[in-house]
Amino acid sequence: MNHKVFEDEMICLANIEPDIDAEIESKWSHNAEYLRMPEAEPSHPLSTVQLNKRCESLEKKTEDRTRFFYFTIRKRQDHCLVGFIRIKLMDWNHRTASLQLGIGNAADRNQGFGTQPLKLLLRYAFTELNLHRDGNYWDIIFMGVLREEWEIYR
Repeated sequence: MNHKVFEDEMICLANIEPDIDAEIESKWSHNAEYLRMPEAEPSHPLSTVQLNKRCESLEKKTEDRTRFFYFTIRKRQDHCLVGFIRIKLMDWNHRTASLQLGIGNAADRNQGFGTQPLKLLLRYAFTELNLHRDGNYWDIIFMGVLREEWEIYR
């Protein structure tokens, strides 16, 4: 079976285009709902200049191609930026990674622009990066505590 690794009928996974992407992402950064999806950090608007610097930093991180894999999600029909998807390798020995996905405009959500890139990136992760093909699988458990709970026990 011949699969295209970075595209399907609807979207393609592409490189960052800082001059174009920074302006679009700056608009997204003024939407707190969007900012809360892919990041755990406090949300705040970012300027085009700030995002251009971030894009350049992401480009440098992805040049190494050993721990960080960042792709923009673009519509195939017009190459319009709709979001991003990235893999951050946590441990090469155990073949584990984390994945983040963000779709910028609310109108583009629930249209398959997240599902399709996720399928492509998972195929890439398992077939190209060889994640979790051999050995045991281990879960990471994240735990949280509410401030009210902490105050009871402090």
